[in-house]
Amino acid sequence: DEQGLRVSAPRGMALPQIEQAIREGSRAIFGKLSGKPAGAGNLPLPARWQDGVRFPFLGREIVLCLDGGRDRIELREDRLLLPLPPEAGEKQVKDSVQGWLQAQARQAIEGQLAVGSRRLGMAMPPWRLSFASGTWGGVDPDGRLRLSWRLVHITPNEISSVACRFLSQL
Repeated sequence: DEQGLRVSAPRGMALPQIEQAIREGSRAIFGKLSGKPAGAGNLPLPARWQDGVRFPFLGREIVLCLDGGRDRIELREDRLLLPLPPEAGEKQVKDSVQGWLQAQARQAIEGQLAVGSRRLGMAMPPWRLSFASGTWGGVDPDGRLRLSWRLVHITPNEISSVACRFLSQL
């Protein structure tokens, strides 16, 4: 808050690890201090899922292109080519895009968790994708991580920061 930053850390965590976690979380910290929320429910996502719509993917903006002549979804540069005809319904388009995004999120998050776990000197914990829309994730009482598939919208560095924040809670 306006009075300063208070940090708590698990016993035995070394000061360099704490400082690194603060540095990695600095964007979220500054966002909170400036009143700018930094959660999964505050992303600029399309109101309507249709041909030509733009949305964030791994920190960059991509354009959705419906192409009924394709047999699979393909990301080519900044265009997501979806194998649906132009007359496809919005629900079908949204479901297809979100299914693809969730698969991409699983890969991106798993990679960042592996790196973060190694960096913190711990085994990679069990985890699962979360479908909650207002938060990036959490830690279950049994030590299992829940991380939002919507992390796929932010940059890999930001995903790393979120993953490390939750790993450090274990």
